[in-house]
Amino acid sequence: MRKLIAILLLVLSYAAVAQESGSYTNYHSQLIKINPAFAGVENYSELNFGYKQPFADLEGGASNNFFSYEGKIRRSNPTDFRNQGVVMSNPDYYDSIASQNQSFSQRHGIAGYVQIRKVGGYEFTEVKASYAFHLPISKKYFLSMGTWVGYLREKIDVQNLTVRDPDNDALYQQIIGTDGIENYLQLNLGLGLYSDRLYLGVSGNPVLSKSIDNENNFQNSSDLKLTALMGYKIPVSAKFDLSFDGMAFQNQNDGIGYRAQAKGIINNKVLFGTAYSDKESISILFGIKHDIFGLHYAYDMVSDTQSIYEQNTHEFVLNLRLGKFSNSNSRFW
Repeated sequence: MRKLIAILLLVLSYAAVAQESGSYTNYHSQLIKINPAFAGVENYSELNFGYKQPFADLEGGASNNFFSYEGKIRRSNPTDFRNQGVVMSNPDYYDSIASQNQSFSQRHGIAGYVQIRKVGGYEFTEVKASYAFHLPISKKYFLSMGTWVGYLREKIDVQNLTVRDPDNDALYQQIIGTDGIENYLQLNLGLGLYSDRLYLGVSGNPVLSKSIDNENNFQNSSDLKLTALMGYKIPVSAKFDLSFDGMAFQNQNDGIGYRAQAKGIINNKVLFGTAYSDKESISILFGIKHDIFGLHYAYDMVSDTQSIYEQNTHEFVLNLRLGKFSNSNSRFW
């Protein structure tokens, strides 16, 4: 029984942390993972591949991988600004902007995301699709609203679980009865505000969660988590920018947590910086971009001696840009 409890505590603790939106330190390169309202913010489409060496070094191995796609599916004719924009006293303002800025128009973005994580006898699979609508509210700012629907599967390997009295152990029987598997359908909603220098966002994950198996062995997967995002880029010179990103999240089990980043960007090609994750890790960040691809790296160092995590980790995210505007600068690093 003690072995079972220890395994379950480790698995559920890992699941709770892994469910947080910022499970990747380089979350600034994957805002759609956190908030669906940011799907389609760039002028190009993008493929992303990620790998994170999990903190825990457990028997049975550990891995954390993701794949995603995001892009826009439609951009309205800029001559339609008068009908698209918010109501104002001088509607001719939109026509004047149309002749200056062809990108000032409604956008529709889509994204797909697949993540597979494993730690010891615990497996987590997430598949989701996102849609976002982007409305121009001024010459520089867009308001975006998005949603994603997803399928989530969690599994505990029950073959190696042993207890003193399996017939009378209710928790053990509950897990065995479902083969250690739980399947969910989930819905997330997000709201964003952004420009070329600033982004703000708030999202709920999941707003709705339904267990397909009518069980709830993994309570952390169905608890609502609220997440707030912010980022601001400051041009210091023609070839150097400073960028600051932050994220705060709250759920009923773990309270409030936060993550913060500070980065320097040279000629929009090279990135270096540091990140701090509340009661979890301190990280070193590095990134490069060249034409149609980018590479982000993070080295996470465990900062909490009481953490369930046991070792420092490496993280890699590869971005491949597609489309007509693949060489254009990205809004967010």
